[in-house]
Amino acid sequence: MSIEDALRPTGLPVSGLPYEGRADTYVTYQLIGQLSTIYAEGREAATAVQHSVDLWTGVSYQNDLRRIKAALEAAGYIVQVETEDYDADIGRTHVMMTATLEGVPWQL
Repeated sequence: MSIEDALRPTGLPVSGLPYEGRADTYVTYQLIGQLSTIYAEGREAATAVQHSVDLWTGVSYQNDLRRIKAALEAAGYIVQVETEDYDADIGRTHVMMTATLEGVPWQL
């Protein structure tokens, strides 16, 4: 399952970078990298894929954060909340997460 499909149940606008919508609260994602996790007969058989998932909001975000984490975990991702920052230029709080999906067949 793609990261975008995993985030769809949140009901929030979801986009790769850059976000070009007009919503006050939205989620962006980007690929951080991948790491081979299983080799078979000298070839990569499975990989861990890691994404940065970012919540951007101008309001209290705890419920949105819970929905994002629940949707990703339901899709098999391991989610870590990294940090929170306030971007004064756009007037939004930015919550950064890392979502890792392990053991998937090799693909991008």
